[in-house]
Amino acid sequence: MREPITLAVIAVFLAVLFGSGAGMRIREAGGEPPPAPAGSTVPLGVRPGSVSALPLQRPSDALNAPTIHLGESLHVNPGVAPAPGSLDVVGAHGNVRVAYGRVADGAGARRLIEYLTAEAEETSGIRKPHRVRMTVRVVEGATSGMVDQTVRAVQWINAALPREHRLGFEDALVPREVAEGFGTFKCEDVPCDRLPVPNGEIFVRFAPAEAWLGAARAARTPHVSGQGEFDGWILRRGTGEHRRSHWAGQVWVDPVRATGESRLHVLVHEMLHVLGRHHADPERFPESVMRPVYGPVSPGEILDPLDREVLLAVHGKLAPDAMPDDIARALESWEDTSTHVLGEFDAAGAMVAFGVGLRNGLARPWARGPASSANLAKELFLSESVTWSGRVLGFTRDGRTVAGAAELTIRFDTRAGTLRLTALESWPGGRPPGAVGSGTRWGEGGLVYDVVLRGNSFVRAGGDAGQVTAVFFGGSHEGVAGVIERDDLTASFGAERRGGSAGP
Repeated sequence: MREPITLAVIAVFLAVLFGSGAGMRIREAGGEPPPAPAGSTVPLGVRPGSVSALPLQRPSDALNAPTIHLGESLHVNPGVAPAPGSLDVVGAHGNVRVAYGRVADGAGARRLIEYLTAEAEETSGIRKPHRVRMTVRVVEGATSGMVDQTVRAVQWINAALPREHRLGFEDALVPREVAEGFGTFKCEDVPCDRLPVPNGEIFVRFAPAEAWLGAARAARTPHVSGQGEFDGWILRRGTGEHRRSHWAGQVWVDPVRATGESRLHVLVHEMLHVLGRHHADPERFPESVMRPVYGPVSPGEILDPLDREVLLAVHGKLAPDAMPDDIARALESWEDTSTHVLGEFDAAGAMVAFGVGLRNGLARPWARGPASSANLAKELFLSESVTWSGRVLGFTRDGRTVAGAAELTIRFDTRAGTLRLTALESWPGGRPPGAVGSGTRWGEGGLVYDVVLRGNSFVRAGGDAGQVTAVFFGGSHEGVAGVIERDDLTASFGAERRGGSAGP
């Protein structure tokens, strides 16, 4: 455990910090977060009436793509796939139909500039962590389900951020007595009797509203279910140059007031406050997760396309403290049209689709198909191992299209296996994948991942670099699809079961 910092050390640090120039302290509170709709009690990741086929998420899963049930379907990274029939089929790679094209599916420059201009005018410039990568830490007292929900919230946020700005997640819980010694903007003068949350960290606490609002305010505002606040200190030098030298924050959630899917929305809303986002005008931007108060929610609407555009623009294009004129210049060429590559196949009557959308420099992979009511990790199989074979499609960092073969083998004695991507080839940006063998070899031509089975899903356990998030589809797990995210490749894959059968 980290040794506690003394108040004297903090006082010296702050004296040096503010003595270097005209210091400015920034603060932001969550205000009136969304209320929890009554009866929202279905555990996250569980389709009503189904087996809990999506396991509890762990801190190490924070960089994996979000996976949820929507109706009878299971989705990896929902909200990215183009509408059915919106792309032209350009060929077939084995049993996989390949489609490619451009779809106007973004919020657009005008809407994005309008949103961020309103925020910048309200807060005197765009606020965001600078020169620090943020890490989420849950405070002791949270259940495994609360940790699961916090990880899922981070997954939703990370899916919209450039890879270099994605949030980390610390595995160890923060001891309660340690967390109680920290604050954010509770002290207006320096020195004060509470230490600042360590630089680059976000503490997440689950506690009754009375504990963080106070009994009187909690009684007056029974709809308030969460709060987020941050500190960002700015150093201003004689030349006028400035930088944020410290950024940290805290999120509180009342686990009784916010339940089920609503709690996930509250977590995302409050974490975005800590990242510098302000409340959105509910009349001008009713779709945003940052509107102050909203009613019943669904998991497919946690981050609206506009919210995702805001996160990408703020962390990928805008400088700290950007004002309206800066925003307009930086985003005037913002694209609202994505380039998509998509594959789909029928697995024993189960339609499985997977693909990647590329827009404004960020590639987003996705997969979807019919959910299974059985838990693969607990099924009995007539063979020691089962293999699924199919294809992988994606984009490189510079926009080249990539395709290749995908093969997954699961060994049921160990509940582990291997995902092999072979014969990987690429085509120039702006061109669809051609016939198998018509492209240029990508990299070494292949990637190999060790994977571990978790319910009806699997994740990377070793092998080549990158995050792997995949799920099984169909009544007897006839199909599998998932996503792979690396610094040099963003891809999705889909495969059909070729050997073995489910028992008993």
